[in-house]
Amino acid sequence: MKAAWKGFLDDPLLGAGPARFEPVFRLHGEGRSAHVSGGLRSTAHAHNEILNALATTGLLGLAALLWLAVSAAALVRERLAAGERGAPAALGAGLAAIFVNLQVNPGALPVFLEAALLSGLLCARRGGAAAPLPRPARIAVVAAAAMAALFSWKLLRADSLAWSAGRLAAAGRVDEAEARL
Repeated sequence: MKAAWKGFLDDPLLGAGPARFEPVFRLHGEGRSAHVSGGLRSTAHAHNEILNALATTGLLGLAALLWLAVSAAALVRERLAAGERGAPAALGAGLAAIFVNLQVNPGALPVFLEAALLSGLLCARRGGAAAPLPRPARIAVVAAAAMAALFSWKLLRADSLAWSAGRLAAAGRVDEAEARL
């Protein structure tokens, strides 16, 4: 967790880039928290979604993550206030459980697919008519799209560095490859 915080302080606004916690950990991981494997200290996640978001996507990413959580909670509250009981409460509880679990465990693709499914069901049609997306959810979608556009250059850079590091490692220049990552 210290490595995530130190990584966040390196670039507080944008972070190191999506899915780039491993280089942050290599740079800032220390002591017993550093897992040594083949001479490399590595871990791909901070084991806390909020700290991971700060380290990899900065304050903008954390704001988007929290906005999504608040939007889901607002949607549950709206559906419960409209007199619906069973489905919104169950779907909201499922999303809350996922969010809490992500504070101590790295997320895996099936977990995110489950969250997407629960969110979709929460936003689904009500009473046979297509329900308009609530304002907080619309804003969250726009924010997520803006974040994706903003971070696309970081992903391209990360891919370029990984590709060149792979070429260096294949040529036997492992120290240079590690420095690229």
